[in-house]
Formats: sequence, C-alpha cells, structure tokens
Amino acid sequence: MLAGLAVLVGIAVAAAVVFFVGRRSVPGDPSSHHLGALGWWALGLGTTGLVAVVVPLVLSRIGPEWPNLALNPALLSIAGGVSGVIVGGYALARGGSRRLLWLVLIPGAVTVVIWLAFLVGEFVSPH
Repeated sequence: MLAGLAVLVGIAVAAAVVFFVGRRSVPGDPSSHHLGALGWWALGLGTTGLVAVVVPLVLSRIGPEWPNLALNPALLSIAGGVSGVIVGGYALARGGSRRLLWLVLIPGAVTVVIWLAFLVGEFVSPH
C-alpha cells in the first residue's frame, strides 16, 4: 500500500518537474537549455532514489539496527527512482538524444530495477 503511494508521489513529482521545467524546452532541439535542466533533475531524483536504497544497506552492516525515521528510506527511493526515470524519459522524448541524457537515466533505472526485482521475488516466493 505504501509502495503504491510512493509510486504516485514519484509520478506527481515528475509531473511537476515536467510542467514547470520541461514545457519551456524546444521540441527537437537537443541544444535547448531546458533539456539539460531536465537531465539534471532526472539525475538528482534518480540519485536520491539510489542513495536511499544503498545507505540503509551500508549502515545496517555497520551498526546493529537502522534508526527509526519519520520517512522510510525505501519509500523515498521508490519515489526518487520513478520520478527520475519519468523525467529522463520525457527529456529523451523531447528530442534530447545526447549520451548525457542516457547516462542520467542510470541511477533512476537501477533503483527501479532493484524494486521491480524485489516485487517479482515477493510474488514468486512470498514470505
């Protein structure tokens, strides 16, 4: 239930970024400044999602238990990964086929693939 809500939050964040930043870009013009801005947003959101997955894993190896936080890092990682992939995909669809835009999709895509693998694993062998 909360994971579905995190996906919806990620979609809402991506829609807001696309609406406020992406609508100023010129379709088919890869040198448009705002396509670069969308790429930076995609990189930031995707990296936020990836860091929210990796940091708790590393800290759980160091310390005895993860501290109780108001925001679950898993939900932040789902929202960040989904919004990063959507914003990066939108920038690519607007005509920015530069290698840089493909590279900024990597952190968000890795996060989404991790969570999709987890979801498939839950269906294949539930706890």
